[in-house]
Amino acid sequence: MKHYKRQKIIVAWHYRKLTLKECTESFIIFIERLKLFDLRLYNWYEGANSKTEAIKNKAVFEYGYMKNRFCKNCNDDDYPEFTFDIGFWNGALKDEEAMSISASLGGEAKFGNNNCILSLPSQGEIFEYYQVQTNYNRLVELFIDHWKPEKIMGDDGKWIYL
Repeated sequence: MKHYKRQKIIVAWHYRKLTLKECTESFIIFIERLKLFDLRLYNWYEGANSKTEAIKNKAVFEYGYMKNRFCKNCNDDDYPEFTFDIGFWNGALKDEEAMSISASLGGEAKFGNNNCILSLPSQGEIFEYYQVQTNYNRLVELFIDHWKPEKIMGDDGKWIYL
């Protein structure tokens, strides 16, 4: 098996204090942009105790659902204590074809970064597609355009400041 470094896209930024409503809307828009970019990056599921249980919990990219996934007991105009966090899995039953997406949004970044992370599969059709440099670069450009990060993790595991 070949070793490929390109298995995650990680973008991060510091201070960008946002309300729950702003975080929720931004994440939904980002997921919709991913869908337009590559339909295979749209079907996501909540985590659970097992894959067979998780596959029953398909994510719904509507405001009320997403807001509750970020914070069940918060109001639209609330700010996070640190960040609002969210994450999903693509439903692949084979570990090597699994992907995940997560985001930590809305924080003042006193104790870390706001970020968005896409973990790509290690085998399969999607893996092969994003091993092509131009395809990968286009996806990275989408992350940068949407999130306006201060830095992105390079293939070598070091931050690249933008």
